[in-house]
Amino acid sequence: MRLLPPLLMTLVALAVPATPAWAAAPQVAIAAPQVVTALEGHTQAVTATVTNTGTSTAKDLVVSFSGVSAGLRLRADSDVPDLAPGESRKYQFSVTPAAATTAAGVASSFKITVGTDTAEVTVVRAAGTELAVAGLDEVSVDHGNYANVGVTFRNISKGTYRHPAVVLVTEAGIAPVAGYANCEYDRTDVDFTTVTCLADQELAPGATLSTPASTNPLMLEVPEHAAGPHTYAASVAVVDLSDAVAASLATNSGPRMAMTATATAAHAGSGNVTTFGVKVGAPPAGSAAIAAPRATGIGTGWVALGGAVLIGAGALSRRRRVAARV
Repeated sequence: MRLLPPLLMTLVALAVPATPAWAAAPQVAIAAPQVVTALEGHTQAVTATVTNTGTSTAKDLVVSFSGVSAGLRLRADSDVPDLAPGESRKYQFSVTPAAATTAAGVASSFKITVGTDTAEVTVVRAAGTELAVAGLDEVSVDHGNYANVGVTFRNISKGTYRHPAVVLVTEAGIAPVAGYANCEYDRTDVDFTTVTCLADQELAPGATLSTPASTNPLMLEVPEHAAGPHTYAASVAVVDLSDAVAASLATNSGPRMAMTATATAAHAGSGNVTTFGVKVGAPPAGSAAIAAPRATGIGTGWVALGGAVLIGAGALSRRRRVAARV
């Protein structure tokens, strides 16, 4: 047998491509709700979907929780079984939030991880959750502009809710705008910003409330430096707050966002959470915007006048989706 020269053997070895370590590892994705609501002190089941996006069987999958806010208890209800390529399975876990005493403590968050993929979930504490909110469609907003988040919701319970509220959660990169005395921000999470706004009125069974369309509206902002093109996630939850949380907002001074009663119509959906996309284009040339986190209009201007935020008629970049009546 004739042996190859040492140098030629080295070149042959280099010519054979090695299998990358990542190619052999299972590729797993997890999808979970951006926002869930739960009664204070009660356990709420949450369902996430785990999908094997790779080409080999995913085995020995471990689910872990991290970044769990204080006052939030989590419990895994089942293990994730082995997944064949392309296979998806539902995974259930439960959350139990402690009572909140301030509006800033209404929302808590945690991360759920399977393999190398992570999803973040925000839990909104509530004294009551039998409310139905109308769906919101994707909205396009230019850099440096604002959009009205018009929320309409209805009491579908048999009792009167004393402290109905709207909670807006936005992904990092965009921000809610609601600097009113009956609203309070929570910016403690680096991935999401939350604002909770009290309705300042009771909501009788079957009654409907809406956030303002012009004076002191609930809005979101796309800063000049926002990454793009990208579709950011935003969610709205409607809940009834506890007496303690409502009291923390009742005495604040300054302009307030006044929600108004509207005719009960077939526009309120069946759930108390709705999620929508905020589509942001490529940043203007020469701007300080960072690169888009992943590849995936018309905005609004606003001005403070006499303690109120006013938006010109027809300037809103918003599209509503009609949902079936409960």
